[in-house]
Amino acid sequence: MAVVAGRVAEMAALVLVISLVSFGLLCLTRGDAATSVVREQGGPVTQERIAAERHRLGLDLPPHERYVDMLGRAVTGDLGVSVRTGRPVAGEVVERIGPTLRLALAGSLVAVLLGLAIGLVENAATGRVLPAVSRGLSLLLVSVPAFALAFALVDQFSVRLGWFPTQGMAGGLRALVLPALVLGLPAGAALGRVLSTRLREVMAEPYLVMARAQGFSRGACLLRTALPNAAVTSLVVAGNILAALGTGTLVVEEVFGWPGLGSYLISALRYRDWQPLQASVLLLSVVVIVSRGASLALAALVDPRARSTA
Repeated sequence: MAVVAGRVAEMAALVLVISLVSFGLLCLTRGDAATSVVREQGGPVTQERIAAERHRLGLDLPPHERYVDMLGRAVTGDLGVSVRTGRPVAGEVVERIGPTLRLALAGSLVAVLLGLAIGLVENAATGRVLPAVSRGLSLLLVSVPAFALAFALVDQFSVRLGWFPTQGMAGGLRALVLPALVLGLPAGAALGRVLSTRLREVMAEPYLVMARAQGFSRGACLLRTALPNAAVTSLVVAGNILAALGTGTLVVEEVFGWPGLGSYLISALRYRDWQPLQASVLLLSVVVIVSRGASLALAALVDPRARSTA
């Protein structure tokens, strides 16, 4: 219990630091929502009108007062009101988090399946051609930017073949395929490289070399012994990679018009709407921290020797 309480306190402190840093960066950014509001109201955009709007929105208060006020309200679940929409930020975030989680889980499934496939194929293959092709494909997927991969998939499978929609969620599961692939393929390639290296190290252990000499097949040694022994390192790395998918949805949601938290954050950034921005950053940081903590805890359950690092 003491270890769990310590980890929870550590994660809470990390979230607090992230909130402070993100709030400080937002304060250093030029412009705020007051300017956007004045422009929407029409008429001349004067400093007097902007100052009056900043006073109405409370943006002229000292930064430390605004931060303490924001933090106090966030503890009670009050994330403020969006200047852009006039609605409570908490309600808008709840509406957006569902599509983002759906996309992140689908991308995680693609990443895990691809990572397992790469790791097992490279270590089960007897020749050199298949592992070389797998390594080249992995390097390509890791190196290609997300937006370039998205445009390539859209051009091939949506524009040319017409198999999948390109915008929004109207197509149901078909609409989820391309965004999930854009999220999951690079992550799966990175996970596959780690798993392949770890499996190769385990297969070189003396007890497995002896098992092979006694007649056990390579596939049996790989699946029954090497894969479970490689699970701890792979789980920790997988947790870090899959946690990054939460932030990776920013680009994917914008490209595919996915109505999730990422597109919500980008719209708020364009409008300089700080309340939704702060709430989105905090929520994404919590997702990343909890995902990493969950992977470490799972690794500790798989192998008690990993508890010192979890």
